[in-house]
Parts: sequence; C-alpha cells; structure tokens
Amino acid sequence: MLTGKYNESLYHYISNSAADDIMKSQLGITEDSWVYLTPDGAKTAIQAQLDLSLPSDNSAQSLIKIKPNSVYPNNFIIQRTVNGNVYGRPGGGYEFIYKGTIDAKYLLRLK
Repeated sequence: MLTGKYNESLYHYISNSAADDIMKSQLGITEDSWVYLTPDGAKTAIQAQLDLSLPSDNSAQSLIKIKPNSVYPNNFIIQRTVNGNVYGRPGGGYEFIYKGTIDAKYLLRLK
C-alpha cells in the first residue's frame, strides 16, 4: 500500500451510520472511488452541510480524521473551494477530492 507524504490532517464529515461502516473497513468503496475531504475539522454539522454542499442524506454528525502521512498525494484529483447551489447548499468551504480508498487504520473517529 502506498503511503503519501501529505503531512496535514484531513477530515471527512458523514452520518453516524456511515461512519460506523467506514471505521470497520475503509473510506471509499473501490480504488476508483472519489472521497471528499476537507482540511477544516472544526465545523459544526450544519456548517459542514452548508459549506461543503453535502447531500441531504449526509447529516455530518460524525467526523473522521485522516491521519497525517497516510494518503498518497498523487491521488488528489482536485483541490478547490466548493461551489454553491449543489443540493441547495451555499458552498464556500474547501475540499480535496481523493481517488481511491483509505484504510481504517489511518482513520480516527472524532465524533
């Protein structure tokens, strides 16, 4: 497994039930999955929903931290400010789109 040099923590806001499943295995379903991450782990659930334009079924009640030095930087597809009007949310937050999976051993559930 490739381990990257990206040395900052990243975060993934998700519903409680999805977080339970992720922590048992991995973040991302296949090596072609797009995983949405953010460098900001200090948002409330509602802030995450709005700033990151999360879909309505993502309550953002759980927060998963991706440990530093655990993702391969070549797998970042894009880094950008989130556009608004997706799912009726305003956007404005910052996101990384990562292609692949992240094993649970590199994850820490914060809430």
